[in-house]
Amino acid sequence: MKAIGRYLLIPGLLVACGGVAWFLAALLAVSHKIALLLTIILAYFLVSACLGVFRYRLRKRVEKMTAAERAALAEFSPEIAYSVPAPGSASPRVTTLVGVIAVNGPVVPLMIGPLALLQYVFKVHDPLASASSLALGFLLAWTWWSVGVTVWRWWAATHRGMPVGEVQWRGEQASLLWPKNHFFEKTELGKFLSRRHAP
Repeated sequence: MKAIGRYLLIPGLLVACGGVAWFLAALLAVSHKIALLLTIILAYFLVSACLGVFRYRLRKRVEKMTAAERAALAEFSPEIAYSVPAPGSASPRVTTLVGVIAVNGPVVPLMIGPLALLQYVFKVHDPLASASSLALGFLLAWTWWSVGVTVWRWWAATHRGMPVGEVQWRGEQASLLWPKNHFFEKTELGKFLSRRHAP
């Protein structure tokens, strides 16, 4: 039964967002698409806040454990291994937040910017031109991400003192990085350059 509930959670949230969006569209007198976008963004922040609270509680419980208990549990879960920062190290939350803002922040504007510029500034609504500008936006956004995560990895490990494994784990948790050995991870500029220089 739990497995079924896990698979129904996301569709259930989307259906709930759709219902709330219909209500908001009528209440705010805006289009349903705008209301749906606002609802999904709000739901994202609420789910993120809940996860933040759960992680905070976990961190507090792990801090109360002995070093031996933490070490034993750390083998099974990176959440526990990295929940308590090393004494004197920089805040992992700030390090991750900088990556999210600096790397992921410009991705959506870069992705839709060329299309918005084409349609709203130059008033061009040709399907081929729109598809081309959307492809250009995707290329710009992916290039920004590729360079940005390479710089963020270097900065987090070198200047913030975060271990490489923790950088990878925190980057994945914040949707900054693809999982290790994933096909898209190979599109990071740093990974691409290291493959080219490898003998």
